[in-house]
Parts: sequence; structure tokens; C-alpha cells
Amino acid sequence: MPKKLVMFLLLVSVFLASSWVLIFKPLFPIHDYVHGARIAEMGRALADGQIPPRWSSNFGYGYGMPLFNFYAPLPYFVGGIFFNFGMSLESAVKLVFLVGNLIALIGAYALGKEKFGRAAGLLLASLYVLAPYRAVNLYVRGALSESWGMALLPLVLLGGGQVLARRPLGFFTLSVSIAALVLSHNLTAMIALPALLTLAVIWYFQSQGSKFTLSFIKEVVLRLLPPTLVGFGLSAFYLLPSVLEKNLTQLDNLIQTGYFDFHHHFLYLRQFVQENWGYGGSGWGPDDGISFFLGYPQLLGLMLIILLIISKLNKTGRLHWRKFITQHLLLWTTMLFFGLSVLLTTPKTVWLWENLPLLSFLQFPWRFLALISFLLSLMVSYVVSRLVKNNPTRLVIIGILFLSTLILSSRYFKPKEYLQDSTALYYAEPERIQAEMSSVLPDYLPTDLDPKLLPAPHPEFIGLTATEMTRSEVLVSRSHAKLYQFNLENTREIELPIAYFPGWQVEIDGELVPAQVSDRGLIQVSVPAGEARVGAVFGETPIRMLSNIITLMSAVCLMIVYRSKILCQKIK
Repeated sequence: MPKKLVMFLLLVSVFLASSWVLIFKPLFPIHDYVHGARIAEMGRALADGQIPPRWSSNFGYGYGMPLFNFYAPLPYFVGGIFFNFGMSLESAVKLVFLVGNLIALIGAYALGKEKFGRAAGLLLASLYVLAPYRAVNLYVRGALSESWGMALLPLVLLGGGQVLARRPLGFFTLSVSIAALVLSHNLTAMIALPALLTLAVIWYFQSQGSKFTLSFIKEVVLRLLPPTLVGFGLSAFYLLPSVLEKNLTQLDNLIQTGYFDFHHHFLYLRQFVQENWGYGGSGWGPDDGISFFLGYPQLLGLMLIILLIISKLNKTGRLHWRKFITQHLLLWTTMLFFGLSVLLTTPKTVWLWENLPLLSFLQFPWRFLALISFLLSLMVSYVVSRLVKNNPTRLVIIGILFLSTLILSSRYFKPKEYLQDSTALYYAEPERIQAEMSSVLPDYLPTDLDPKLLPAPHPEFIGLTATEMTRSEVLVSRSHAKLYQFNLENTREIELPIAYFPGWQVEIDGELVPAQVSDRGLIQVSVPAGEARVGAVFGETPIRMLSNIITLMSAVCLMIVYRSKILCQKIK
């Protein structure tokens, strides 16, 4: 059997081990079961022509909220497209998770193959794709965005290495993977990007046998900075508003208080080596209902790393240990980031969390397990491919680790139970999202909106007399645009059943009028007596306009660079 076919079948076995349930079983309960509603709302926004999508009309108790202005949109964009093409909501949810698994598999194998060879690439893919923390994100927490964020880490490191090595598609790979990472889970980007770009530089330094001179630093900065900036530029339409406009929502009052206070979610070192598998939640102390186990094959690989390093240092002798360290600087750097990441999950670093405001937005220190899982898989693959010189021995070690991962870790990739009726948790009906899902996801409600004062269920009109009600109608109802026909007895202030948020523009009979905020946080406008058409459209603020322009310019820049690279490659 050809080697390529064997490798393909082995990679398929890894994918099936992580995804069997998603392909062949019904949906299941998870902590974050809001994905179905988010996908449905994204689908509606896209169908209504919201580009880029920002406003959800049914969250916020039917009065709306700027969900996709703040919540990383890429996985839901993909799911929304599936949903709009007629796929059932259950299938769309499953398929988005499956796409994330496929990205993780392809990225990890491509990275390992390029740096270590096919066999070690297979090892890297299996250790990472089947890391227990990925199973937690998929089948316990249901953390769609974070699972996509994890999936993209190998591609970021691969792209960084290709840029430094002047590979034709390096610029494209790094820019797109950084943009996709930010648009999938900005917290994972914050955790991982500094480490990944540093590792790319160290990898290049090690391969070139260079010295850390001023000219070398200048070279790597000039190569990495443009694609990195383009990557952030591609995601600017989301990233800048999500940072600069979050004070306009109730987010800050929710994400750092109560259950989400990071003080309650530190880990203890023994939790990394204790299986303790469960489907509960995270809490204070070492007895969480959820597992933070690194995995038996991963721990076996960690022991192998320690034993091989000790063996090599003993063989090299005192005169050559410096040379050994220099030759494997990437390994030491990866170990350093691995150790720092582990440390940041423990109470020993609480002082750092309390004094670095950005860290508190992570909410859960154990989120660093995303980076920890990747770095551990990378270290094991590096050591097996670089420190084990005998080829048969290397293949035996890879085979043992691969099979143990496939057998021991695949059992985590399943839920506690299955849903007989998936619509109990996953539904697209606007009325159900308004009534049942809005209280589950209140994070991005506008600051002035007070749910306790809102009429429920969401009405078409607020405060009209019986006569006025019969004379009025909704002419247009899109997720981001409304047109009302009023026939009032007297000129007066009318509350539109829309949550006020900067960007909403109101017109009366085609003329812009100032929109005010009512005591309940709704759009309030003065409507004249008699017949009048009142329109409301959710538009862009100056920050959003600037962000959109940056994204467009970055996309144009990426296309120009891509075409020039391809042209140069053809000429060569």
C-alpha cells in the first residue's frame, strides 16, 4: 500500500476519533448551548444583507443587541451560511464543530510534516487533535469559538515559519491564520500569538545558525511585521469596535464578577496529571467537576522528553552542553513558554492576574490549556524527531505514542448523554430566542437597556391607543432595518421596540431626525400627528467605518501580495 495512502488513512482515523459522535450521533447537552441560536441569528443577518454582521434582532428579548459587534463572528458566519443554504440547525451546529476539527488536523499535520517529516507530523496531529482539553471544549463546555481558536494555532506557527523562510504562500498563510484566530476567539489570540511568533523566530534562528545581532532582529521584524499587521487589519472590522465600544454594553458588569471572577478558577498542578473526567463545571479549589487532565500519552511524551534530554546532556559532557542547548534552542524556548503557561493557571500567579487588567478578561486561568496542549504536542514531536537518531527506534516510539493516543484519548471525545429532542436546546425560532435565550446571553445588552422595564413578549408597537394600533403597521422588518407606518391622533414621543445603541439612524418620511434614548433604553423619537413613515436602520459609527476601511485595505494588500508571489513563483 502506498505510503501516502497509509498516512491518509491514519489521519482519517484521528479525525474520526475526535469527530465520530458529531458525524453519526444526535446532538447532546453542553455548557454553552447558545450556538444554535447564534448561528440562526447570524444566518438572518447575512440573509438581510448585514455586511459585516453586527446586530442580532432577537437576542435582547426581541429588542436586539450588537451581538456580532463583540462576539467573534467567524464560526457563526460559517454556520450561518450552512443554515441559509437549507441545512437543518442541528446539522449546521455539528458541521461547524467538524470544520474546526478538520482545521486542527490539517494544520497540525502540515506543521509537523514541514518541520519534522511525515511520521512526526502524524504524531503532532494525533497528540494535539486528541488532547483531552479539546474534548472538554467540544463535548463538555461546547466552547465552539475556543475550539476554533485552538484549531488555528498550528497554522499561525506554520505561517510564521514560512514567512521567515521566504516561502511563496507564507505571507498569505500567516495573515489569514492570524485574522481567522482573532475572528474565532480573540482571547486565545491574546494568549498564544506572542508565544507562536517568538517560536517562529527561534525556529528560523536555529535553522540558520545565526546570531542574535541587530541585523538579524531587523530582518525578522521586517519579514514578520507586514503579514502580522495585514492579519490584524483583516480582522479590524470586528477587533476595533469590540475593544473600543465595549463600554457601551453591560459586558464589564458581568464578565469579571460572580462566577466569572478569575479568582475562582485557578488550577493545582495535580489536576494536570489526574484524569478525574467529568461533565460538571469549574469552581474554587482542586475538585472541579470538569477535567484539566493533559492525557496519558501526552504525559508519557513529557517523561520521554525529560529522559532524552538528561541522556543527551550526560553524553555530551560538560564541554559540549552549551552547543547542545544552542542546537535545540527551539525546544528550550517551547519548554519555557510551556512552563510559564502552566504557572499562569495556578494561584502562585494571582498577583500578576490582579495587576495586569488584560488577564482578568480571560475569566478562567485554565484557558491557557489551549496553548499548553499545543506546546506539549510540539515538544514531544520535536524531541522524537530530533533527539532520537536511530530511525527504527524513532518509528517505534512514534507508533507507540500514536496508538496509545488513538486508544486512550479517543474515549474522552464523547458527551455524557444525547438529546432525544435536540430542539430542547437548539432552536432558531425568533419567539423562542427572544423568550428563552435572551436571559442566557445578556453580556452585550446596551448599557441603557433595562430588561425589567421592557414589555414582554416583544410587541410590534409600544404605547399606541387602540385606534392608533389599527391604523399602524410594520412595513419592513429586517434584522437591522425597520419601517413603520403610523397614523397618530396627536404629535408625541414614540418608543420604537428597538434597543438604542450608537449606529441606529431614524428617518421620518425620508428625513433624518434625532433619536433619543427612553428610560427603558429604547429608541425614542418625536412623531407628528397624522400619517408618517418612520424608518430605523442600524448603521456604522466612525469607529466602525474606520475599521471597515482598514479591513478592505488589508484585503486589497493581501491580494496584491498573493498575486505577486504567485507571479514570481511562475517566473522562477
